[in-house]
Amino acid sequence: MTVSPAQSGNWFEECRVSQGEAAQRRLADLGLRESYFDAAISSGLDAAARATPAHPKIFGGWLLWAETTAGLRTVLLSLDREWQIGQTRGYETSYHLGHNIAIVVVGGDANTGVVGFKPPKTRRKRGPVTAKRVSRNIIEGQMALSPDLEPPVDDEGCVTWFLLLKERNGSLYRELSLPMSMGADGKIALWRERIILEPMQLNGISLDDHHDDDNGDEPQIHVGRK
Repeated sequence: MTVSPAQSGNWFEECRVSQGEAAQRRLADLGLRESYFDAAISSGLDAAARATPAHPKIFGGWLLWAETTAGLRTVLLSLDREWQIGQTRGYETSYHLGHNIAIVVVGGDANTGVVGFKPPKTRRKRGPVTAKRVSRNIIEGQMALSPDLEPPVDDEGCVTWFLLLKERNGSLYRELSLPMSMGADGKIALWRERIILEPMQLNGISLDDHHDDDNGDEPQIHVGRK
């Protein structure tokens, strides 16, 4: 199923939402499969579940973010050596110059992974590095049809997608989405495209994602057993 708003004539305002088989086709267009994200997130959850009450509260969340990021890189690098590890300005991504795509792992809100009346927001405000990436997305979108558009030379020059994650009712809701604007609250709430992934069962792991750091560019999520 693919849901698209009426054509407004304004590229910036349109949002394409794909789910089910349409989402799988769209991922394939980007050189991706849902199973890549399944494997990456599973490794993150396995690592986070090992955090104990003796650890600092943010440790489990840091493990979830770090191991999901590492897991996605491991999967992608094993399949296509053109995937690379992006760390420009400390912003941790997986990126592919040929596909002009960078992917960052980010916490989302209760609207993550579902098609409803409201689009999702990032769970916490984002920092200046994210703001620059979003600005780049806008420029890329406006120039998409230009024959003079030059390919990116590093991860910062790629279109940056967010792998949004949100726990709800014992499941982890997920989507791969393209951010287009930061609101006055510093959160992303406007998207050019959303690719909805199937929820994953958490099997007793409880996520508490209110421990993001102040600059909003490194999501940290407390994880513990229910």
